[in-house]
Amino acid sequence: MISTPILSRVLRLIAFGLNDKARETYLRDTAGWRAIRDAVRLIDPAPVIAIWESLVAADYRDVLPTIDVPTLLAHGTASNFYTAETARYIAGRIPHSRLSFYEGADHCPHLFRPERFAAELVELLDRD
Repeated sequence: MISTPILSRVLRLIAFGLNDKARETYLRDTAGWRAIRDAVRLIDPAPVIAIWESLVAADYRDVLPTIDVPTLLAHGTASNFYTAETARYIAGRIPHSRLSFYEGADHCPHLFRPERFAAELVELLDRD
């Protein structure tokens, strides 16, 4: 179980990223943030810490040009973690990738507009 001080720091890290709406709703302690807090509180922290350490240490820039499968990059323009410049950088290094911007979507554009995401993915796969 994640302790309250660690949980608070993690949620603040998420809330105080690039997305103003996330920060505003966090400060208002909306039902969504309370639900996230309740769910995350039940998680065993050891694997989560290992995942975060792995993400921080990872550098896949040299791998991007070697990706040789159809690749759809769905970027939410309201992502709390990645800028449009990051999305363009990745798309520019993966051969034959397709970058799709989801206006107003956060870090999970596939959940924001699932029908659109599914249609774009099917189109990409049918093309190859």
